[in-house]
Amino acid sequence: MKKKIIGIFVCTLLIITMTIPISAMDREYISNFKPISKGADVPVWGVGDSWLYEAEYFESDVNGTFTFTLTGNIEFKVTNDSGDYYILEGKGRPRGIVKYGKFGMRTSMFSKAGFEMKIRKSDFGIENWNQYLKGLCWLTLVGIPLPIPIQVHAIRNTDFIPTTSIIPFPLFDGKNGTIGSIKFSEKGGTWLYWGSVELTNFTSSWNSGDILYTCTEEQLTVPAGTYDVYKIETEIDYPDCKDHYDSYYCEKIGNSAKQSILIYHGTTDIVYLSFDLELKSTTYTP
Repeated sequence: MKKKIIGIFVCTLLIITMTIPISAMDREYISNFKPISKGADVPVWGVGDSWLYEAEYFESDVNGTFTFTLTGNIEFKVTNDSGDYYILEGKGRPRGIVKYGKFGMRTSMFSKAGFEMKIRKSDFGIENWNQYLKGLCWLTLVGIPLPIPIQVHAIRNTDFIPTTSIIPFPLFDGKNGTIGSIKFSEKGGTWLYWGSVELTNFTSSWNSGDILYTCTEEQLTVPAGTYDVYKIETEIDYPDCKDHYDSYYCEKIGNSAKQSILIYHGTTDIVYLSFDLELKSTTYTP
């Protein structure tokens, strides 16, 4: 996984990475297929369907020089269901703190984060998502007693080539297989004071290795209640690290009741990134 830190302000983009889907694929190969229940297929969403999640995020470099923590709620809402795609929008006011050496930055009550995602109806494939963070933040420097107010606007626009599915539907207990690599390109940047100061401007692309997944049925309790879910457990091996993604899809809510990521620095026990997203409420009905 790419771990290069472009600069302290580009770290503000991490505030909105909670919106990134956890188990993505462009093709699927099924082995040892053993259905026990009737399973779950792609749900049908409608305009106004929404899901409120509670998020916790942590990231750190191997030496602890850079750390980033985030807590807060974010609401996902369907705003368009015409044609072959859904438009899913997310909005929230996260509370985050970035520390990088002698620098620090934290969000304020006037900070906003969100996204817009285009999702294919037939298989929940993601075509693109556009993310943003904007509003007032506070910059702190060692030796300066008072924080400095800064207006920040950060964006990240991502395109999947080809359109990439989120969850390996249909889901059955005992289903497992190999998911093809994730491929995307992105561009974005960070600006201060209503665009008058440009801090970063970047483009990048990324391909993952093949992803192994398993699907099992279990019961899960989150702030919204207790649900029967399909746990989709995936793992991606890299030369220098290993990614663990877990997504708990619930047919009753038409979405994931919980998602989590845990990534270590190489083969050490030092956590590079941890992330949890749990459902608090939903308006969806099957």
